[in-house]
Amino acid sequence: MAFPSETLMGAIVDAVEEVVQLSEAELEPTPDFGGSPDTSYILGMATIHGGVKTLLDLDKVFLKEGLLTLVPSQKPN
Repeated sequence: MAFPSETLMGAIVDAVEEVVQLSEAELEPTPDFGGSPDTSYILGMATIHGGVKTLLDLDKVFLKEGLLTLVPSQKPN
């Protein structure tokens, strides 16, 4: 079954270390690591406060085949 492109979902995390706003100009392309590890789920990298941050493509992280399977909820009768 196909899901609409705007399916709402959430994630529970243990902690949030930092929240930042980035402009598109601050993003650097994902480096080529030579095929390992798989970087298809990385949108880009950014250097912030002297550290490198990785920007993840959450659609790919959560919806990639085999990682998470969503089942449509059924309305109670």
